Amino acid sequence: MKLRIIHTESQMEFGGQEIGTVREAKYLLETGHDVVIACQPGSRISERCMNENVPFRSVPGMRKAALSPFTMAKALLLLLGYRPHVVHCHSAQDHWIFGLAARFLRIPVVRTRHNSVEPRKIRAVTFLYNKLTDRLITRGEIVRQQLIEVAGCRPERVSSIPLGVDADEFTVNESPERTKEKLGLEGRRIVLCVAILRAWKGQEDLVRACSLLKSTYPDLTLLLVGDGVDKSRLERITEDVAMTENVLFAGFRDDIPELMSCSDVMVLASRNFEGAPQVIPQAWAAGTPLISTPVGGIPEMVIDGVNGILTPPGHPEELASAIGRVLENRDYAQNLVYGGKKSLEEGFTIEWSMQKTLDIYREVAS
Repeated sequence: MKLRIIHTESQMEFGGQEIGTVREAKYLLETGHDVVIACQPGSRISERCMNENVPFRSVPGMRKAALSPFTMAKALLLLLGYRPHVVHCHSAQDHWIFGLAARFLRIPVVRTRHNSVEPRKIRAVTFLYNKLTDRLITRGEIVRQQLIEVAGCRPERVSSIPLGVDADEFTVNESPERTKEKLGLEGRRIVLCVAILRAWKGQEDLVRACSLLKSTYPDLTLLLVGDGVDKSRLERITEDVAMTENVLFAGFRDDIPELMSCSDVMVLASRNFEGAPQVIPQAWAAGTPLISTPVGGIPEMVIDGVNGILTPPGHPEELASAIGRVLENRDYAQNLVYGGKKSLEEGFTIEWSMQKTLDIYREVAS
């Protein structure tokens, strides 16, 4: 059955959640379905849609706290014109707007909750997840349990489906040396972090950890990929710990497979709020040793010492020790890579996650 789906996303920034939304839309398009992403005008996701040839429609006012008649009218007109089988919402603001509009037109609504920020135990949240939603998808079992226990959702309506990766995208032709040359990092050891620059992502801990390793590894470079509101603060911390020459703020980039393939280790040092981060199976697909923290849904994915290393959040000394272990012990690092490849094959491919998502679409649309 060919489906028509509208994804909605009200965020202006562009991080893992928005990247995942575009990736889902692309997979659906490539497998013969019709997809449109409804988003804010001038948002980063609208720019990405243009670059990736993903159809999108601008709906002004999606970020406003209060619902406006104008925004609701735009949502209704979009739904009436497109007549989707399913509306798939990704953030609270767009869920309120399109959830109400879809209910009025009797169109099924699916909502994905991407992070492990505990929902507030108030009537509005309960109404949003129970009355304006037909099925819920979470990025991690811990997020699923939050919706059941805090928001009062029925267990059979909530499915944990981590978004997988397309392993073929991480088979790169460019040599690691060539990628390093483009970055101006020839002959350097690279510690990579791919994440939006926010305090809870733990980049501060990673900067401090690398500063502890600088005397042992003077050729070490921390490559921070991503943009965000925490950049200025991180730049000041980098100066404070005398790491200016050893940290490269690379901004948002599209060549993540190449960056991972030329890096010695990938680190996600999050302090909290994670669901099932896409960057973890991406590192597995690229064959890059992984270090992370046991927060949110990460322990459901990473087995310490098997497919990655888990270090306690907010502890740069232990993070530095783990990085040093990977840099020093090549056999240990390769065992982590092998474990990651095995985990990827067992349930973190894009085909696996999207088939489960399509099953939910067909169920609510029938």
